[in-house]
Amino acid sequence: MEMSAQAAMKQIDLKDYASKFALSGLPIVKVGINFDPERRTIGDWTVCGS
Repeated sequence: MEMSAQAAMKQIDLKDYASKFALSGLPIVKVGINFDPERRTIGDWTVCGS
């Protein structure tokens, strides 16, 4: 099953991974990355800062 960077970002939001770091006082940057297994490179990525 191949994911897109948008699907990875949705998973980050659904599982609320950023909440563990919310009280750190540092900026939180979420990065969704899709790796291309055939080319062995990053196929797609997206960044969301808060």
